[in-house]
Amino acid sequence: MPAQVDTFRIRVKKYQRHEQMAIWVAAGIAALVAFIGAHALDDAPKWIPKLIFSIAILAGVALAFAHVGFEWNATVLQRKMDADKLLDQPLTEEYVPWPWFPERCWEACGVLIIVAWALMLLGIWKSRPVPDTPTTRADLETFSIGTVGSFADCSAGLPADYDAQITALIQNYRNHVAGNSRAAVIILTGIADNHRLSAACARLVGDNAHLAALRAGAVRAVLEPRLATEHVPPKYVLLTSGPKHLEAKTELDGRKEDRAVEAWVSIDFSSDASVKP
Repeated sequence: MPAQVDTFRIRVKKYQRHEQMAIWVAAGIAALVAFIGAHALDDAPKWIPKLIFSIAILAGVALAFAHVGFEWNATVLQRKMDADKLLDQPLTEEYVPWPWFPERCWEACGVLIIVAWALMLLGIWKSRPVPDTPTTRADLETFSIGTVGSFADCSAGLPADYDAQITALIQNYRNHVAGNSRAAVIILTGIADNHRLSAACARLVGDNAHLAALRAGAVRAVLEPRLATEHVPPKYVLLTSGPKHLEAKTELDGRKEDRAVEAWVSIDFSSDASVKP
């Protein structure tokens, strides 16, 4: 018994149904991208999200061809119906075959979506192996080795007696690192007072924090050449700090004490920190 031939109206509805279903399939593709954008696959092997993205692009292209193909065929039949009043008439022979290319694109899109979601599940449950990384134990001890100051107001120039202060600082440094070849870091902290900079001073140094950094840099510029010949020359870290002596007897005394650079040495006493000559 031959299959019943669709009428023009029924066939148009079938094409339109495929167009509507394409919207839901597009939502599935968008959800794939959203899951990746939400970092659902951050712990998955890198090739999985890349492959899912590639499949989603191919599925989107196939869906677009399918949607346009069914929409075009529906439009052609609708025009034919309107022109010849063929609403419930059986399809003529030329319109009976189901459009081959849109149907193949529709099927391909469905297969690609299934594969992509399967990869999504695989990526969620399959984490990348974490490489074994060697770990080292660091036992750091930090000691105060002196202070350089007091600096003049709005100045990064070293005080007149800086040489004696630097000499004492170096001696304290050597007392802590003598007899070993440990890695050492000198931490220089420039301290800013609570005095608001004048307009002229602000144009010169910017602000108190920058002025404190300049003072720390000035101390390093003098200290570094003198320690360059040490068995293991130290590294340097420059920091800045706000006022620390607001409890002084007078505000002026507190500001004077704050215009300084504190020096600390941090020594690594871990078992693998020795540097062989």
